[in-house]
Amino acid sequence: SPEANFRMVQDVLLRQNRYDEALDIIDLFIAADPNNDRGPGFRQFVVDIRDRQKRIGELIAAIPPGQNPDIPVARELAALYRDMGNTEASVRLLLPCLSDPKLTVRDAYEIALALDALKATAGAVQAIDIVMANLPGNAPADLLLNIARIYANAQEPQKMITPLTRYLRQRPDDWQAWTDLATIYL
Repeated sequence: SPEANFRMVQDVLLRQNRYDEALDIIDLFIAADPNNDRGPGFRQFVVDIRDRQKRIGELIAAIPPGQNPDIPVARELAALYRDMGNTEASVRLLLPCLSDPKLTVRDAYEIALALDALKATAGAVQAIDIVMANLPGNAPADLLLNIARIYANAQEPQKMITPLTRYLRQRPDDWQAWTDLATIYL
């Protein structure tokens, strides 16, 4: 049955990193039942997992023993782990980047977005604080609004004031932002 094949692939072969065997079984299933539209999607799912695991292995092998990965590698690994459903590993890779002397404002912003999406609000605030401390005066309005959103997600209303105020200088017609700012002061 299709369910038995999918279950064996997912519960046995994928857990053992036996991707070629998993793909062979799925290919046999697709050949035997070409009208079943679940087969190709499941096959792509297995290919994606295999490719992510391979890339994770390549990146980890390139990290010198006892050292943290550099920021671009940590960000790529964190994204791969996130895509694999391992949010804890993703957060563990991103947080040390915030104390890396090579951290750029752009890196800090991207890390803040990633941590916010992972619901790691304390790390997201730490990263976005770095961004705010180094943000140029001509920062784009959308960036300022995203910064305020990250603070809002972390339930840091007082930290929302500065980016919202700067945002409203550029977009004074945004009534929702005015409402958000007024709510903070209540």
